[in-house]
Amino acid sequence: MVKRTSPEPTAVQRDAAVQAQYKTTQNLDIRISIHAKYSTNRQGFGNWIFSHYDLPADAEILELGCGTGSMWKERLPLPESGTHLLLTDFSEGMLASARTLLGEHQNLSYAVMDIQDIPCESGRFDRVIANMM
Repeated sequence: MVKRTSPEPTAVQRDAAVQAQYKTTQNLDIRISIHAKYSTNRQGFGNWIFSHYDLPADAEILELGCGTGSMWKERLPLPESGTHLLLTDFSEGMLASARTLLGEHQNLSYAVMDIQDIPCESGRFDRVIANMM
């Protein structure tokens, strides 16, 4: 478990409505199904957005707000060459769903993390992903 770096809770941590909205994957699942049903992009949203990433080999990658982890489903396992992916979300429920969907891999980690309080050393990651936050 990653520990918070600041002693005071952030605005997101104090906001009961935000916590309730993201407690489970239900609202995100609805949004994803709307995209799938009505999108005119034949590539699919996840594939389209992923095509814009520049992820070098042997990269340390941090994803903030990974949701259900569906973006990575078709992309695992990652190359064993040294690439490492840390998937994070504010919601324990979202992160549990991501872990269930993606499973355990040698170069994949999960952590509950608030984007307003990132307890990671500056410069640690080669790429940081924060979609639709």
